[in-house]
Amino acid sequence: MEFQRDDGLTFKTGPIAVDPLRVLATGETITTPAVHLGYVRRDFDAAVQAMHTHIRRSVSPQRDPDHAYRIQYIIPEDQGPSLYHGSDFNEENLKKCIDVAAAVGIETFILDFGWAESAGKWFPSGLDPLRNYAHKKGLLFGLYSEIEGGRGEWNKTEAFIKNPKWFAGYILNIAIPEAAAWMESEWIGIAERLKVDLFRHDQNAVMRHEGTVSMQHGFPENDYWRHYEAFYAMTDRIRATYPNMVLQQAASGGCRLDLATIGHWDEHFASDRTFNPWIYQMASGMSVFLPPEILVSPHGMMGDQTGKYIEHPDLVTMLRGAYAMGNTPMIFNAMLPKSLEELKPEVQETFLHYANLYKTFIRPMLATCEVWHIAPVNAIGGVETGDWFAMEFTSPDKKQAWATVIRLSQTRGKSMNLSWHLPLQLRRPAAPDAYLLKPKGLNAEMNYHVTFDNTGKVETHSGAKLMAEGLLIRTPANPCSELLLFEEAKE
Repeated sequence: MEFQRDDGLTFKTGPIAVDPLRVLATGETITTPAVHLGYVRRDFDAAVQAMHTHIRRSVSPQRDPDHAYRIQYIIPEDQGPSLYHGSDFNEENLKKCIDVAAAVGIETFILDFGWAESAGKWFPSGLDPLRNYAHKKGLLFGLYSEIEGGRGEWNKTEAFIKNPKWFAGYILNIAIPEAAAWMESEWIGIAERLKVDLFRHDQNAVMRHEGTVSMQHGFPENDYWRHYEAFYAMTDRIRATYPNMVLQQAASGGCRLDLATIGHWDEHFASDRTFNPWIYQMASGMSVFLPPEILVSPHGMMGDQTGKYIEHPDLVTMLRGAYAMGNTPMIFNAMLPKSLEELKPEVQETFLHYANLYKTFIRPMLATCEVWHIAPVNAIGGVETGDWFAMEFTSPDKKQAWATVIRLSQTRGKSMNLSWHLPLQLRRPAAPDAYLLKPKGLNAEMNYHVTFDNTGKVETHSGAKLMAEGLLIRTPANPCSELLLFEEAKE
């Protein structure tokens, strides 16, 4: 994209590559990539609302309301902090994880990387009982796969040995029709034989740059256009055939967040970089252009240099980040114990509090709420400006709202430092211990009951006063956050 500001604003946009992006045969027709153009002559917040409205109305696919925005538990074998690895990543132990997930109000169990026997062999024995057990406990069952290639010993698979030209490295080049047909057959096989409720799709194309080139009618052509044309068409066919299966894409930990992909998939993995404070900064930035409810990212995926899980001392803030940032909640398995016997009552109570709050107060607003950026991203600030995260989410009729406030750095010596894992040169100085929150999306003519989640205290204020004078938020060392609930005071 190139922009030129003179008396007005002119721009040009389009895909480019060293080699031609498309070589047409005689009589062949194509559809060029869509360009989404919006004109908003108002402020930053109005532009955000307009973008979200457009994506929700005209880009994102329609969701099955019974399966949308459900709380997720994810357990990958390949992450160091995960509860189980190797031979311990088995049916018996995974059933224990399902028990724990159900006990804390989680609604979807996702079996991530490590379940398959090997790349290209997606049907190990014993998976049906695991899926049935999740259903018995009231959870949907989700499954991760890399049928588009990426990691593992793909060079030893039957598909690779018989058709090595289908692959660029270990990535399946579905610009080749036969390769695309094979991938689709694998996808259908998983849907038919394993009967999953959620399909989590990965593709790890590390350092591919401009990808591969094929000869078309005597001319070199970059493969990406045909690859994605096949990818989207395949996804649409799968969606039509299995309309109740949630489609979640997680390419390389957050690399397919373009509007074309948004238009074909239900949910989108935001990033593998889910440490603090990055996860809050990321949510503040990504939600400028994407409605946050379509994003998922696992809270609690933190380990030391050896991969050992480091228990976060501020569970309340972690759960507010998971349940109250406007996104679809995803809990990383290591945030919870290995079995019900190890689940402490106070931990269970805390999880259930935020799960119930999400289900009864937040989720009903999620698909239509207005998103207001207060900090760090706003009209003048970027993801690294300031020491606070603050966002507000308001129902369209202004009768309900919630606001999440998180201190991104802490006073040294007497409170937790959320940047404990960062190199010293990246750590921020201590932030002030109070934050003045001025809501943006309330109705000045309404009165509101305001619930402070830290204490349970309820105050009543006019919308006009709240927006003009704000609320002074003081966060203790633990939790280093506050969650505010706003409800119209009718009396």
